[in-house]
Amino acid sequence: MPRTLRIALAYDATPADPGRGQPRDAVSRNGVLDSVRGMEEALRGLGHRPSRLPMGSDIGSVVASLQRLRPDVVVNLCEGLDDDAAHEAHVAALFELAGVPYTGAPPEALAIALRKPLAKALLSAAGLPVPPGIEIAEAPLAPRAVERAEVPAPWIVKPSREDASLGIDEASVVASARALRERVAWVVERYRQPALVEAFIDGREFNVTVVGDRVREVLPISEIDFSGMPDGHPRILTYEAKWSAGSPADLGSVPVCPARIEAILARRLGGLAEAAVAAVGGRDVTRVDFRLDDTGRPFVLEVNANPDLGPRAGVARQVATRGWTYPEFVLRLCEAAFQRGHVPSTRTPVRKVMTEHAVSDNPSVRARRRRGPTRRSGGSSVSGGAPGPRPELLAGGATGGARGD
Repeated sequence: MPRTLRIALAYDATPADPGRGQPRDAVSRNGVLDSVRGMEEALRGLGHRPSRLPMGSDIGSVVASLQRLRPDVVVNLCEGLDDDAAHEAHVAALFELAGVPYTGAPPEALAIALRKPLAKALLSAAGLPVPPGIEIAEAPLAPRAVERAEVPAPWIVKPSREDASLGIDEASVVASARALRERVAWVVERYRQPALVEAFIDGREFNVTVVGDRVREVLPISEIDFSGMPDGHPRILTYEAKWSAGSPADLGSVPVCPARIEAILARRLGGLAEAAVAAVGGRDVTRVDFRLDDTGRPFVLEVNANPDLGPRAGVARQVATRGWTYPEFVLRLCEAAFQRGHVPSTRTPVRKVMTEHAVSDNPSVRARRRRGPTRRSGGSSVSGGAPGPRPELLAGGATGGARGD
């Protein structure tokens, strides 16, 4: 690997769509520049050559920029393209087609994680606990839909294809049929997508970040302390809580890292988080959010395959608690992507993490297992799993406590 890397920092540079969402949503969309500036400073301090790669709807100009910059690695900070989160996966696919090594999750993982109902279905199929929920596109049908799907009240209503708490505020938790219809209608109209309606779990909230590819490590776990939340405000991370510093919602939702939790719960959350990452195919850095119900049972709220990596974000807080400097963390990401090259990714089978779900009821599958792996002409084993190991980002397995941004 070269001693000095040419590193392109890719981010969505298109202006916010004024007809979609709310005007304040531009705060989070512009927040990516904090990540860009932080990484530029970190990489220059380490002797590398960072450059900006603003992404827009003119793909031809993006390709021309890649050809001009000739980066050794692209740091993918794009959470969409042309102010549309649906294009998040397309950006990673563009880098793969161009044969440029890039950091972060592959296209399929980004596509799955963004579509929350799809991710929930996949997690549930893998045996992971998720809150009951349903995707609803027509507000008048919402009360009947939750009844037929057996989703108990109270409910939390949010956009089904957004992140960064877009579309989530103090009115997102509802308990009546009328309020449910109104909130679903608001989400569908403002964000031009179906709403995800879930049973609201009013318990402790944790953020668990998993780093690495084939060998993964759980960073110190973070808990959100809602004890200072104003009266009448639901104990949730609203958009205001995440993006309006000093607001009552921000001051009432304080991240505590490392979380003050028992070792057995830390191990449980870490194991579930690793399984969730494997289920969606996450890579390099993935954040998994949890809540505990009143019996202490954890539920996976969301898998963020492309979390905020800025120097003041929750992941950076967990990284610091782990004992890494921010520049060291950024360099680890870049080195891993460089070593990985542009080899197409494959997902680690969930059964390798969730061994309790490994037994198949299919007689033909059991017969194949008894015969052992087959062989390709090149000599590599094929047993339904991933190919042989590639250079890794990180090694280790510590568990233990950050606010997800």
